[in-house]
Amino acid sequence: MRLYHFAVAIIVSASTALASPVITSVTPNSGPPAGGTTVTVRGTGFNDNCDICSPPFGAAQVFFDGVRAASIRFIDDTTIEAVTPAHVPASVSVMVRQYAGDPNFDILENGFTYGSTVYANFDPVLFPIFTPPVFGQGGSEFRTTAEFWNRSLDTPVTFYGFDTSCTLIDPPLFPENPFTLPARQTVALNLWPDCSQTIGKLFYVPKGDRSLAASLRVWEVTRQGENHGVEIPVVRREDFDEESIALVSVPTDPKFRLTLRVYGLNRGSTYVDVTFDGNLVQLPLQFGNNVFEPSYAVFTEFAPAPGHTLPPYVNVLVEVPRGEFGKVIPQTPIWAFITVTNNETQAITTITPQH
Repeated sequence: MRLYHFAVAIIVSASTALASPVITSVTPNSGPPAGGTTVTVRGTGFNDNCDICSPPFGAAQVFFDGVRAASIRFIDDTTIEAVTPAHVPASVSVMVRQYAGDPNFDILENGFTYGSTVYANFDPVLFPIFTPPVFGQGGSEFRTTAEFWNRSLDTPVTFYGFDTSCTLIDPPLFPENPFTLPARQTVALNLWPDCSQTIGKLFYVPKGDRSLAASLRVWEVTRQGENHGVEIPVVRREDFDEESIALVSVPTDPKFRLTLRVYGLNRGSTYVDVTFDGNLVQLPLQFGNNVFEPSYAVFTEFAPAPGHTLPPYVNVLVEVPRGEFGKVIPQTPIWAFITVTNNETQAITTITPQH
């Protein structure tokens, strides 16, 4: 009889060790993007050891949108405390993973919401051109290279927006996950524009952090032996303007191809006003699909008004619309620049804002 009870005890113990975790609630279920919120994860089947392993090991882990909690405290098989990591504002999944159980994890979709606005805790860094290869006139092929480098001597820097979903990493990482660069690493991080189909890309760094140095360059493949391409500005939050952007001395010679690109950070306006040589054009803004895509507009029709000839150079003014009494619509910061492409040589130069 004693042997029978002993066998039952072993079975019950093993059954408990193999119980799968189930999340029923996360309290509180919201907090700031900076992280640091202590939450209580409740459910069943939680385990902080692989009891059937020899020797026992493997504490339970908690993840917020794939990012491990800043700290974890196992209380019992129904309760775990965790401290949230930093994350851009969004509703994210919460996962408990452990070594016991089959399956040995459970995910609560939209289990925690990072509130506020993304700009409350992070500064945007705009890469105005961030596209796969573009094919132009005469068989030309323009490619983009984009890089980040941490210039700090001793402090790692974490940023958001690095999408490795087109790599062989399994499971893939997505822009919502943080990516940390070590201090003064040897090689700059290639940001892989080939992964993106967007006209521009926004990355986010902790507010006030100036550790990231960035490079963005466009070059024409067939002429890479002749030059190193053209450097495209990497734009910080302070480069955006709440009212207008001025682009001075834009050439109008027909041998040049002009492309005006306008970027916005918020959705306060659906269009911008573009003025050149007395012409006024209302340019619609296309909104990005998420916080990593800026609102944007593209304009190429630098044509004179009927019966009029453009001078050799014009000044271009891009303005946010104005409402009553000439007041601009608030919280609509914009930035813009013009690329000038020589139709014969395909050489590119840029005209950037003047202050």
